[in-house]
Amino acid sequence: MPLNVSFIPYIHLVFCFVSIILYLRMKYFYIFAIFFSFFTGMDDLLAGKGISDEVVMILIFSYLLKRNIQKNKDKSQQDTNSGFFNLKKSDSKADELKQEKEVQLKKIIKLLYDNKKEKADTLIANWNEENPDYKFTDNHIDRRFKKYSEIMKLREEKAKERQRVRDEKEAKANAHKAKLAKAKKARKEKIYNLLELDGVKLPASDIDFKLKFKNVERTKVECEEMYKMGRIGRTGNFRYFV
Repeated sequence: MPLNVSFIPYIHLVFCFVSIILYLRMKYFYIFAIFFSFFTGMDDLLAGKGISDEVVMILIFSYLLKRNIQKNKDKSQQDTNSGFFNLKKSDSKADELKQEKEVQLKKIIKLLYDNKKEKADTLIANWNEENPDYKFTDNHIDRRFKKYSEIMKLREEKAKERQRVRDEKEAKANAHKAKLAKAKKARKEKIYNLLELDGVKLPASDIDFKLKFKNVERTKVECEEMYKMGRIGRTGNFRYFV
């Protein structure tokens, strides 16, 4: 025998109307409406009535519930992505400020090292005023200045050492040149004295043999230099005389 259970007529239509208005944020309402339609349908089924209306309501509420869940999921994902990109943008700006701060810090340290404290203080004050979240601190500047001073001191010492080595090499080269010039001058004096004492015209080979220089080509060159300077004479067949 069918059960005699009374329900408010068309109550599921009321639920459907309300849910359509508020479907974007009525997830729990949809769940309640689905269960309500289910039990109403069961009641009608047991009472020997048709349940097509309840089935339709269950399908409608299920669809709206699914739409609501999907929309909330999409919104959550959008908020997550928005937060990620905002965070990325914020990090990018922070990185740019850090890089710019490092550039300014190098300028400040250079000015301090060059004893231009007033200009350095001006840069510090301007930066701290424009970027209160990234201010320069005295401790940070002191540490960097100390490190920079140590580096510059080492560079200066290395530069002095390189200059000392260059000066030493140059002094040795100059001393060697002076020694060669002195020896050359002495050889020319010997050539002149030989020609003056012998009073004869001699080729460079004979001059080199008598003076025991053992370098005929060099003796030829030095005789030619003396000839061009006018100290000694020379014949057409390259015999030298005084």
